[in-house]
Amino acid sequence: MEEAEILQIEKNKPLFILERYTYTGKEEIMEYSKFIMKQENASYYLDISLELL
Repeated sequence: MEEAEILQIEKNKPLFILERYTYTGKEEIMEYSKFIMKQENASYYLDISLELL
């Protein structure tokens, strides 16, 4: 299923796409996230903090 169909919009409309990878201390990917939003609804705030022991 294509993004346009999922978001119920016409094909070739602009979208806001954010891909994020999270790595372990051994540089292995432990998480992959992909966010796809209609551009007119896009508002994004991300605050990540790491505390190393």
